This record gives sequence, structure tokens and C-alpha cells, in this order.
Amino acid sequence: MTGGQDSSLLNGSAANASDTEQRRRRTSTSFSKTDRVAVEIVAGALTENSKTKEEMEKAKQKEMLANSPSFFAILRMNKPEWPYILLACVGSLILGGGMPLFALFFSEVIRVFGKVLIARGFGDEMLAEATFWALMFLVLGASQFVGHIISAAGMGISGERLTARLRAGYFRSMLRQDMSFFDSPDNSVGALTTRLASDASSVKGAAGVRLALPLQAIFGAGIGLGIALYYGWQLALMILGCVPLMAVAGAVHMAYQTRSQKASDKGTEMAGQTAAEAIENLPTVQSLGREEVFYTRYRDFLSEPYRKRLFATLLGGLTYGFSQIRVTVNTSVKLPLGHNLILAFQTKSNADPNQAPMHFQSIVFFIYAASFRFGAYLVSIDQMEVNNVFKVFFSITFAGLMAGQTFSLIPDYAKARIAAGYIIALLNREPLIDNRSESGDRPQKLIGELRLVDVDFEYPQRAGTRVLRRLNLTIPAGRTVALVGPSGCGKSTVVSLLQRYYDPMTPDGELVGGRVELDGRDVRQLNLAWLRRNIRVVNQEPVLFARSIADNLTYGLNEEPESDCLEEVVRLSNISDFVKHLPDGMDTQVGEKGAQLSGGQKQRVALARALITRPKILLLDEATSALDSESEALVQAALDEARQGRTCILVAHRLSTVQSADVIVVMEGGRVVETGTHAELMRLGGAYYSMANSAMRKGGTLLPPGTG
Repeated sequence: MTGGQDSSLLNGSAANASDTEQRRRRTSTSFSKTDRVAVEIVAGALTENSKTKEEMEKAKQKEMLANSPSFFAILRMNKPEWPYILLACVGSLILGGGMPLFALFFSEVIRVFGKVLIARGFGDEMLAEATFWALMFLVLGASQFVGHIISAAGMGISGERLTARLRAGYFRSMLRQDMSFFDSPDNSVGALTTRLASDASSVKGAAGVRLALPLQAIFGAGIGLGIALYYGWQLALMILGCVPLMAVAGAVHMAYQTRSQKASDKGTEMAGQTAAEAIENLPTVQSLGREEVFYTRYRDFLSEPYRKRLFATLLGGLTYGFSQIRVTVNTSVKLPLGHNLILAFQTKSNADPNQAPMHFQSIVFFIYAASFRFGAYLVSIDQMEVNNVFKVFFSITFAGLMAGQTFSLIPDYAKARIAAGYIIALLNREPLIDNRSESGDRPQKLIGELRLVDVDFEYPQRAGTRVLRRLNLTIPAGRTVALVGPSGCGKSTVVSLLQRYYDPMTPDGELVGGRVELDGRDVRQLNLAWLRRNIRVVNQEPVLFARSIADNLTYGLNEEPESDCLEEVVRLSNISDFVKHLPDGMDTQVGEKGAQLSGGQKQRVALARALITRPKILLLDEATSALDSESEALVQAALDEARQGRTCILVAHRLSTVQSADVIVVMEGGRVVETGTHAELMRLGGAYYSMANSAMRKGGTLLPPGTG
């Protein structure tokens, strides 16, 4: 009985276990199906988003091309190089006449050797004739040598001069732009540096340097067609009748290749931007362990152009394998007009000219067959001589080659127009705040009182997000005012407005959203260079250039510093404490972004650079928040001494730093909610009181550092 009960219990347990396992599997299956549905929904959304982005990109490309400058507008950019362009055009005319003459000479050589075959030997007359045409080839070769030198020199010099001038102007104009320009996603560091490197050189594809090649092509094609029509107009017209067929076939192939190339260019640009971002911030990327994230993003941007170019390459390789019996491109004299037009369309689409699609090769052989058969017919009815058939055939061949060279310039021209559009747009862009403007007052006496009156502001790229709302704030001359408040309340925005990186702006984008005053005058009435020379800032993360400490200090000046001024800033910033221990002293190279210095050392160098112009106003935006306790104490001591006798605006989150300010301004939601000294605000028992009490419990930090 007991055994039976035990057996029953065991069977029951097994059954329960089996039921549990089945329920688990059903749940797992159900969960997996749910997951799959969710993944499919997300994938569908991503696909739709990708399609939308692609459509927007196409519309943007069309708009860019429509708004691109005309040929003559681009040509004016090359005006200083006209002597070199004219020289290149002369050389191109010489080169253009060379190939049709070669066709004519070559046909005559065939005629001479034909006479030799008939006579079964060289006679004196035939030898003299062969010698004459050999000398003609020597003369032609010498003329082509001179033409190539003249053309290459003219085009090379004019192109490089244009590129250098445009690149310098583009960079200079870039430095002139206001901060709202760089806030745009289209003007990221990676995109701008890529354009700086490539756009200037791309403009050569539509500038005066390209006049030489079309001139050579038109001149050569004209002579070639003239020779063909003169020696056999019937055969010439028959071959020319095949051109529309070539054009249609080439256009189809070109359309595919162009789409593939556009995708490749966009993916490459985005990949370059990702790589620049990762490399610029490599220590941060490594510390966060995000190397794989950036690598995956970089690889994904390249994957789409990779797939498309791989398909194009495989297709080209396949068709090339089927067309091995065709005549090679290098033996140009054996190619008719049709094949040269094919090469032109392939060049236009950046395809490999040695990998023409199979249907193109078929058309070429059809033209071969038709040309020779019709030529034989004309000879049989005494409408042409055998020698003239070769003259027509070779002349049309070289006319096609010349036309192909002209068509090959079309992709360069389209790309150059877009590149020129970028450059001209930036060169002609008038920044809202022009840092190169010489206009504006330069007061002889500066007191240092600052006021923000009814200031509204929202960042241009964040329309609808109000940062400051009717802000009114007075900063007395010679006093230290601390700005505190939660992240996003507008503290750092106030600092940017005081430096006039932006102007006050109403919600509808009008630049009338209040005013910023210095000594009672609107800062928009003051000379910008003078204003920024008298207002210096030390940020949370100082930017040092890859030069020496001395060079970084004098970057704050437009002239050599006076010795007493240099000694004063060295003393005020306390940099002598660590500089004297460096092997090269002030000539020590700080490395990329000051990587060879510690955080505290970089901060003190930045402070010295800010003080070297003896500014009346000092802005300290979280200047010690990223430092350890020891470095903070050293930098804080330097800051305390530096702000003596100056108007100082202090953005800080540490209670010890804020307490020493003459006035503390508490901001919330873009407005001032409390103003007073530390003691006054503590007695008030408001927002500052709550932050201070919370800070004391957390170890002296008012708030986490923010970018408000």
C-alpha cells in the first residue's frame, strides 16, 4: 500500500513537473511571439523613419542643386587665375587637333602598307611616302608634347591657386560666424572639417580650369566630324545615327551608378563625423567603455554604401567576364563613337570604364558590324574608296572620344556646383553677430556695471523652449555676483549673453527680446572685439591649444605682452608654482587640449590667459566644479585674488564658493526668484535656504553641476 502510495505520489509529482514545464514553455513561446511582434513593430518604424529621412535627403539634394550658383557665378571665383586658364586653353586646342590628325595620318599609313601588299615590296616612291608620314607622326608627337605641358601647367596652377584661396576664405568665414551657426546639426565639427577639406578642391570641377577640357573636346570632335563628313558623309551619318541608342543605354546605367554614389558619399560623411567625434573625445569614450558603440555606429554608416558598391562591383565583374573578347580601351583607335559614349557615361557615374554592362558591349559590336558592312557596300558601288572608309571610321572614333571627355565632366560639374553652393553660401552669410565688424563704440572709460533688462531668450535650434523669461538682473561694478539654481534655469545662458555670443530673442525669433547693458549702454552699440577684450571667461573645462604655455597665454592678446603684465598674470593665477618644475618652463608644450597638464594646471593657465588683457569683467562658469579638493583650493585662491577690483559673475554649485559672493542670485525657470547675501537668503528661508540646508547634509554641494 505504501509502495503504491509512493508510486502515486511520484507519478503525481512527475505530472505536476510536466505541467509546470509545459506552462513554462507556453509562457516562453507566448513571450517570444510578443517579443517578435514588438521587434517587427520597431523595425517597421525604423524602416519608415529611414525612408522618410532618405526622401528628405533627396529633396534637400534637389533644393541644394536648384539653389547652387550658375556656371558664370562659379567662373567669377576663378577670375584671378585667368592668365593660367588662357594658357591651358591654348594647350587644349593643340591637343584637340592632335587625335583627329592622328586618325588621318594612321589611315594614310594603312593605305601605304596596302600598296606594299599589292606590289609585294617597297618601291622608292612608297618608301618615301612612308618616311613622310613617319615624319608627320614625329611632328604630331612633338606638338602634343608641347600642348600637354602648356595645358597641364595652366590647369594645375590655376586649380591649386583657386583651391588654396577658397579654402582660406572658407575657414576665415567659418571663424566669423556666430554661435547659432554652429548650433545647427548640419554644421557639426565633422561636417565642417569634411567640407573644408573636400569642397574647395571640388569646385575645380566647375571653375575655369575645366574650360580647357571641353574646349579640347569640342575642337577635336569638330575636326573629327569634319574629316568624316568630307571623306564619306553616308557612312558618317549612319554611325552617328546610333548615338541616341548609346545615350539611352548610358543614361540607364548612369542613373543607377549615380544613386549608388550619392548613398556612398552620405554614408562616408556620417561615418567621418562619427569618427571625428570619437577621436576628439577618446579619453571620455574609453572611460565610459563605449568603444564598441562608436565602432558599431561607424560600421553601420558605412554598411549601406558598402552593400551598394559591392553589388555594383560584382555586377561589373560579371559583365566584364562576358566581354573579355572586346577591344581594350587603351587601343583607342579601334573604338567607334558608341563605345566612347559608353565610357563617357561610365565616367560620369564613377563606374569602372573597363567594366561596361553586357548590353553595352552588344550594342558596340552591333555598330562594328553595321559600320563595316555598310562601308563595304559603299566601296562595292564605287561611292567610297577603301582608304576613306578607315578615315571615316577612325575620325568618328576620335570624335566620340572627344565627346566622351566632355560628358565625363558632367558629374564633376554637378558635384562642384553643390560644393560651390556651400562655399558661396558661407562666404556670403552675414552672421547675426559679426566678430570681425569694426563698427560700434569703444568707450575710453569702463566702470563695469552690467544689467539684463526684460530679457527673453531661446536657442535658435531649440525653438519653443524658453530659457530666459523677462529676466531682470543688475550686477554692480566691482562686485562678485553668484548665480545659483537648478540645471537648465539659465545661468550659463546669462554668461553667453554677457559675452554676446547670442542676443536676446523673443519667442517668435525677433532680436528684440530685451537688452543687455554695460554701463547703461546696450552691448549691441559697442564694438564686439572691444567688448570681449574687456569681458573674459574661465569655463568648467578650459580649452588649451596644442602649443606652449606661453603661446596659450598670449593667445588672449593681439600684440606682444608687456613684461610687467605677464608677471602680474603669472602671479595672480599661481601658475609659477608648477611651471618652475617643468623642464622647459613656459615653453613646455601642453599637448592636444592641454592633455599634458592636470585639471588644476589647465584651469590656472586658462585664468592667466583671461587676465592677460586686464579685463574689467570676469566670468567664472563652474570654474572649479571638475577639480579635486587640492586643485580646487589652489585654483580658488587664484580666482579670489584675480577678482579683486573686477566685476565678477560666478556660476557655481559648491556652497563654499557661493558663500563668498557679495550678492547671490537664485534662478528658476529663466527668472530671478531671490537676491541677497548668504546670510540674508538664509534668513529669508526660501529656495536658497532649502538648497543650502540640503547641501550641508550632502557635504557642501548646493546642486549637481549643470549647464543652466
